[in-house]
Amino acid sequence: MRNPFLIGERVYLRPYEIDDAPRAMAWMNDREVTRTLETRGPINLEQEQEQEFIRNSIGPTSIALAIVLKDDDRLIGSSGFNTIDHPSRMGTFGIVIGEKELWGQGIGTEVTRLVCHYGFMDLNLNRIELEIFADNIGGIVVYERVGFVREGVRREARVRDGEVIDSLMMSMLRPEWDARYGD
Repeated sequence: MRNPFLIGERVYLRPYEIDDAPRAMAWMNDREVTRTLETRGPINLEQEQEQEFIRNSIGPTSIALAIVLKDDDRLIGSSGFNTIDHPSRMGTFGIVIGEKELWGQGIGTEVTRLVCHYGFMDLNLNRIELEIFADNIGGIVVYERVGFVREGVRREARVRDGEVIDSLMMSMLRPEWDARYGD
């Protein structure tokens, strides 16, 4: 393991390094991977935006961590908090598993639990929220499995491939996390 920060059963999360950029670029240019993200491609390695993303992946109001398989130390995705509002004790969660052959294997659930535990226990958040495309059934199942609750629908809030799509707002509160996981 290289510079582990959060350690799970099959994965660990660590800070991003500049040499992670080529792998991350491949995911951000894969339309199937970005289909459920707000990110739009194409993007190349030289673009300052991506270099700045990696350089600024950990800061006072956001944390993006690299997801790495423990078995082979392979970078497979990214997760963390897109925004952290410390006065309100609230964070906005995000995750992408860039390696498609690993979809549907429980890794998203494991990572979501790790990051939420960190958010509630170490960052002292009271609320973790997210927004998800309403047709991302796999993601919704993961979030509900971990304990997120649907709060509402943002009707026709997103456009993908020219199609208008609803998005769901979901959240989990610290007392709900404690009741479920006993932290």
